[in-house]
Order: sequence, then C-alpha cells, then structure tokens
Amino acid sequence: MEPTVSARDTAQPSTIEAIYNPNCRLCPLGKNVHNACIASASAPIDKTVDQLFVLQSPTKREDLDGSLAIPVLLAEIVYSVPDFVDVGNIYTRRISWAITYAVKCFSRTGEPSLTEAEACRKYLSQELLTYRPKCVIAFGNTALKSLTGTSGVSKLRGKVLKLRATLQSELKPYSPVVFATWLPSYVEREPARKADLLEDMNRALRYIHNDGRTDDVPYELL
Repeated sequence: MEPTVSARDTAQPSTIEAIYNPNCRLCPLGKNVHNACIASASAPIDKTVDQLFVLQSPTKREDLDGSLAIPVLLAEIVYSVPDFVDVGNIYTRRISWAITYAVKCFSRTGEPSLTEAEACRKYLSQELLTYRPKCVIAFGNTALKSLTGTSGVSKLRGKVLKLRATLQSELKPYSPVVFATWLPSYVEREPARKADLLEDMNRALRYIHNDGRTDDVPYELL
C-alpha cells in the first residue's frame, strides 16, 4: 500500500510560490544542496496550463542558481510552436505549459532514489492542483514512476497513461492523463532518440487539440 498524504498537505495553495519550502527536509537531499525545493517555472505564473512537463531533478547549475532552467533541447522544441496554429482549419491559441521536477533538489549521486522521489510527491500533487494541466509529460523513469507508479519509458511510450492511485485520490475528481518520453539529457547523448521525443510531444498536443484523441489532427512541432 502506498503511503498517504494528508488533505492539508494536498489542499490547493493560493499561489504557485506558496507550494515550495526552501527549508524542506522531507528527505536527506535538502541538507546537502545550495537551494532546496526548487520551484517550477511557467509563463504566465499562477495560471492553469495545457501541459505540465515533469523532468527528473535539478542540475548542479540550477542548484547553485536556485532557479529552474528549461533544458536547451526542450526549449528548442516548445518555442518552435507558433502563437497561432492551424488545426483542421480552426485557429487556436498557443499551447501553454509549465515545467517542474519530480525531485525538487539536486542529487549529487545522479539519479534520485525512489524514496527521494516519494518525499517530493506532496509538491507534485500541489503543482497539479494549481496548474491543472490537461495532460502531463513524464520525461524519464523517475518522473514516470512518480506520476504513474510504474517505469519503463521504452515500453510505455505511445500510450495514454493514468496517474497512480495515490495521486488520483489526492486530486479527485481532477485527473490528467500522462504521456511518457525520454529525458532531454538522454536524447542529447543519443540523438537518434530525438524523433521519438518529437513524436511523443506531438501525441500530447494532438490529445489536447482533439478532445482526448491522439490521431487525425494535422498538428506537428517544427
């Protein structure tokens, strides 16, 4: 049985900034970093978004700066989307998004542990409640495990996934779907995977623009 989080912990905060605790000690990571519990980023702040991007954990540079920086590869993709796109002859607004980490502190050992990811779940719940995205993209297995309770990007790519039972309980009746894809840092090391990344992000866009379907919408990232 998964551990539970109290209703007080998952109540919707008044602002995004109110979610984060710079003195967080829910796991040992907070004691050994320059900046604990790095906040999410979005434009505009404190607004609901279409998509929430969830990556693994902050980089060493982000730990030193105390702020989240969107990975270069991911920035190249999301900023290629024009302000207005032609979707089946219907012009629609630009897709809005926010970006965060499954684990909010820099991990000196590389990939964070499941215990560290679980300690940050209350922050992820509050981000979901505040941003209320239509879908979530899990980049890499740490984010995928935090969101769905299972891992294996290679086998789960292309599927419309549900949140893990504990998150569903904390968020109900709201429950966005999840799409799995590779970490941008992995794609930078393995450029052949970029086509997969684009395909997965396009699938999420089609889901948003096509009322929950992922086919038959002529919308592609550049």
